[in-house]
Amino acid sequence: MITKLCELNSSLLATLAERISLSYEDVIIERKLTSDKKILAGVTFDYRHLQDWMSYKKRFEPFLNKIIQESQSSPPSYNLNLQTYALHPFIDIYGSKCDKGMAFDYVTSKISNTQRKEKIMYLGDSDNDNPAFTKADVSIGIRSDDRLKPKLSCTKILKFDMLSTFLKRLMENNFLFSDNILEPD
Repeated sequence: MITKLCELNSSLLATLAERISLSYEDVIIERKLTSDKKILAGVTFDYRHLQDWMSYKKRFEPFLNKIIQESQSSPPSYNLNLQTYALHPFIDIYGSKCDKGMAFDYVTSKISNTQRKEKIMYLGDSDNDNPAFTKADVSIGIRSDDRLKPKLSCTKILKFDMLSTFLKRLMENNFLFSDNILEPD
């Protein structure tokens, strides 16, 4: 039953992606496949590269939402999960309920308590990272664009231009986090 629903939703996601590509040529469409690359599990519609993406967002998102509502109101019954962002120029649509907190739980469940000696760090730049931020021992929000000011549930903030320096310092410190490796040069 679940496989059949995933296949139906995959088909609908593919149709939505195709329809948007024809109606909005400026939108970058990222297809997210399952690990076996057989089922389309989600689609991101991205327009952050556009100069005036905020006005584009105001036109595009209602159009996309209308298409999704129309597709879900007719048989067969679909159950798509729409992830919108108040301040980001993209939308995610998934074939089932999922979030980064669920992914965090799955990954950490694969690490036994005897293997887990140190704290787990999570880095993200969007409000869809909040479920994982709240679960991580160290949560670092990345400010990737000064035009965006998402409400991040993280304990630390790092500007994107400092990310490579931070990661290098983290590596040099044997992947042990300390506040001083966040400091600018």
